[in-house]
Amino acid sequence: MITNHKEIEKFEKEFNAKDTLTLDQKFAILNSLYEQARHLGHFTDNDLLDGLDGDIELARKLNLNVPNPSH
Repeated sequence: MITNHKEIEKFEKEFNAKDTLTLDQKFAILNSLYEQARHLGHFTDNDLLDGLDGDIELARKLNLNVPNPSH
């Protein structure tokens, strides 16, 4: 949990001031990282929905215990 918002804002400002990459360069890095992950066996072309049913069922069960703040 973030407790010092001013420190985070300071960090973001400093980080953005030092960031000299163009959007194209950032996308090139992202694409390279994605290709590396694929090479290592992540994000395969296997069925992307495999296991989704279990995740949905778990989310439903967890959400049943969350109080609704709008009521």
